[in-house]
Amino acid sequence: DKLTGLMAMDGRLFIFKERSVLYTAGSGPSRANTNDDLISPQLVTTDVGCISSKSLILMPEGIVFMSDKGIYLLNRKLQVSYIGAPVERFNSRTITSAILLEKVNEVRFTTLEGEILVYNYFSNAWSWFTNLPAIGACLWKGSYTILLTNGKVFKESLIHNKIIDCNDYKLQKL
Repeated sequence: DKLTGLMAMDGRLFIFKERSVLYTAGSGPSRANTNDDLISPQLVTTDVGCISSKSLILMPEGIVFMSDKGIYLLNRKLQVSYIGAPVERFNSRTITSAILLEKVNEVRFTTLEGEILVYNYFSNAWSWFTNLPAIGACLWKGSYTILLTNGKVFKESLIHNKIIDCNDYKLQKL
């Protein structure tokens, strides 16, 4: 059971493996190697695990991740539930990024194959974009921005709520 990712939530460190999820808590040993209150990893589930670290994302309800069975939510009560039924047809896709857009209550997953899966956690509804094979995505200057496999950069227009080509932009080094 290979380690696939780590994510912190509510004072716990969650350990995602391919077929299980565990957590630990505490501050660990001091510099003098004393006062170690770190607890041994506790099992959350062995039913599912995370197959892609790029799918891990913390949202208000908990941590969302892609398992070999689809997209799941680990909520703040440490319950794991399947939320990906409406987008099951995309389970074989390769997730390249997961981005939280709090202003619109969404989590977006880009895929190498061209779909962007959109989960609205306020309405508990799924939608998707197509024909956007992405290497990854980020929030750039407050806008959802995608780097496609062909090297093109697209960003979402906040005015029109559409994804537009922005190849004329010059990305600057930070």
